[in-house]
Amino acid sequence: MRARILAKSCAVEVTAEAGLAAAVRQAAFVMTDRAYLFLDATDSGQLRVFLRSKRRASAKQLRSMRRIFEEEVHTQRIRLTLSRAARTQSRHFLKQ
Repeated sequence: MRARILAKSCAVEVTAEAGLAAAVRQAAFVMTDRAYLFLDATDSGQLRVFLRSKRRASAKQLRSMRRIFEEEVHTQRIRLTLSRAARTQSRHFLKQ
């Protein structure tokens, strides 16, 4: 993930990999209590996320918000992976 701090917001660019788009959307939903979010898909396969703090924020606070968002994307990716694995196991047990 690449990120840059803009004047009053923080832009995070994510390479859209298999399954990452869903994790980004879920992470964006989790962040809605702290920031306004705008998701934009580019022609080159990038998923751009703009986070704007709901409160006045310094550059340091915006960097922190970006870091929290990136960590949340990783958390959501793990959750999605685990839920897929659990679904596969339950299907296996139901077939028996």
